[in-house]
Amino acid sequence: KRRRGKGQRLLTATIFGFLTTASNDFAIGIPVLQALYGDKMLGYIAANVFVFQTILQPMTMVLLEIGKAVRGGDEDGRAPSVCGMVWLCFRGIATNLVVIATVVGLAYHFFLAEAVPKENGVRVLPHPISDVVDLWTAPFTMMFLFLNGTALRCERIGFWDALLTLMKVVVCAYVSYGVCTLLVPSPGDGTGRLLHNYAF
Repeated sequence: KRRRGKGQRLLTATIFGFLTTASNDFAIGIPVLQALYGDKMLGYIAANVFVFQTILQPMTMVLLEIGKAVRGGDEDGRAPSVCGMVWLCFRGIATNLVVIATVVGLAYHFFLAEAVPKENGVRVLPHPISDVVDLWTAPFTMMFLFLNGTALRCERIGFWDALLTLMKVVVCAYVSYGVCTLLVPSPGDGTGRLLHNYAF
């Protein structure tokens, strides 16, 4: 069996780490939170998405670009240049549509917040922008679950499948709960306990 190079091992580790930390905030998170807490906890979903898209997503893309550069060096027999890797990382992050959408939304919030109309005390996108966003995002949950089903090639459960699942739904859940317990106090009104359960 051929031994994998450093670049391929880095790419595999990055993909596994991304699969463990990535969350289905919109497709699964919103329906679950609405069923458990109503609409009062939906703001925390937006915070989750912001942290993921501004920290974890760029970090993943940087590691992927480094892994590809190192793998190319393994195949060519020469070390990749630092400037080349920096440029590939910057280009990958700058052209990622999810990162671009996050930056645009953040800029819209900071610079056009006063121009955004309110409905029931909540700022919403003006028409027809909100209509276009609703049209594009309406089938997201159904298509997400449908594509997950069509992507399954077999019903076999392997070691790595079970390990990644345990890391995602058990280890990460308890780590999030522990960090939230340390950082968020538990006042008498039960808000802290609510946030602890949400983090889990």
